Amino acid sequence: MISLFSVKAQTLQVNSITLPTCTSSNSGEIVIELTGVGLPDTVVFRMQGFPSGSPSFIQIDTTTIKTIVYPGLSEGNYFVDVFEVTGPSIAPGVFIALDIVEPIISVPPTPTTVCSNDGPQDLLALVSVDQPGGTFTFSGPGVSGTTFDPSGLSGFENVNVTYTLGVCIVSNVITFDVEPAPIIIPFPISVCEDNGLVDLNTLVTANIPGGTFTFSGTGVTGSNFDPTGLSGPITINVTYVLGNCTVVDNFEVTVQQLPVLTLPATTVCENSGLVDLTTIVSAIPGGGTFTFVGSGVT
Repeated sequence: MISLFSVKAQTLQVNSITLPTCTSSNSGEIVIELTGVGLPDTVVFRMQGFPSGSPSFIQIDTTTIKTIVYPGLSEGNYFVDVFEVTGPSIAPGVFIALDIVEPIISVPPTPTTVCSNDGPQDLLALVSVDQPGGTFTFSGPGVSGTTFDPSGLSGFENVNVTYTLGVCIVSNVITFDVEPAPIIIPFPISVCEDNGLVDLNTLVTANIPGGTFTFSGTGVTGSNFDPTGLSGPITINVTYVLGNCTVVDNFEVTVQQLPVLTLPATTVCENSGLVDLTTIVSAIPGGGTFTFVGSGVT
């Protein structure tokens, strides 16, 4: 048996702690070292959990440096001390706080609404975790690596999120609400440059109604097209917004120039008979149809 003086000479050091894992059979690994002289033949290493009711483990060892693995630990505070089997404590105890809280994945609290034509979504931008340093993985419809592509999908789609941090593996779910992209249906027309304003809303529709059209292009002001001074095919850009979906298309309005009539003065005798008026007049550009009104015209 060592003397009382020798007992007080010992020092307990905790060199390293491996925190318990996130598995059901948690275990903590502690490397402790006793320094000083006069160790007894048998020493008890003990870790007592607090508050009362936490597990207590006892192991007998005679070495001054020992790695001790305690199975079945839970998160909490513990006190490690060393004593003789039949005697007092050999060294002052050491307080240890074990933290084995699992990481928590945060995802959008409500479904994330996207349009089916929005393109790949960055899933990493939608998730976070309270314990960084791990790795996210994703799986589900439309998932490739860390992106979600809504094309070809509709309605509610669930993406599974897994986060791995050491031996801890936790999961959550991101829910997307995929809205179908509408299709713009144009009705291209031809107009004369003197036809006045054309209401462009009358030239387009969508397979899913309820949205709003906007237009841009040469001759466009608001939702009107003015063909004055224009000629040939004019491209009209059209945007349709319905909820979270935005689609873009274009169509053409063909503007025909106002023909220039040539009306030469013609003298005929009253007994000349019927005169074909179409042989007298001409127009540039040609190809149209003449109509005539006036005295003697039938």
